[in-house]
Amino acid sequence: MHGLALPACAPLIIAASAGAYALLEGDAHLTRPGTLDHPLALIAPARLAGA
Repeated sequence: MHGLALPACAPLIIAASAGAYALLEGDAHLTRPGTLDHPLALIAPARLAGA
């Protein structure tokens, strides 16, 4: 059961974060990676945090 709990946590954390952002800002939207000036600046820390 513990093996299934860990993968289920990530979508819950993302949903909670997006929900909190939507409540604070009034809008939660997706941004295409191609529209970012430096996507590596976001990808690298996210990968390191997930490692």
